[in-house]
Amino acid sequence: MKMGLYSVRLVNEEKGKYNSIIQKIFLTPDTGNDFYIYIKDNAKSKVEIRLLDTKMNVLHALPIQLSDSDWKKYSGHFPS
Repeated sequence: MKMGLYSVRLVNEEKGKYNSIIQKIFLTPDTGNDFYIYIKDNAKSKVEIRLLDTKMNVLHALPIQLSDSDWKKYSGHFPS
């Protein structure tokens, strides 16, 4: 990855609905990036954390199976 501005998107596309949150981030080249997010979900849905470039192309996607109706910390890693 090149140094620059990227976006991270949390996506839930179940049952034809598309919900997401986007956060812009700045990444340093040649380093992996760890992240975490706290999520609460009563439906135990599947979501994805996606790393997007400035044209909104998906560079990496990490699926997460939600498993708790209480707030829970989920962690992941985007490679360099």
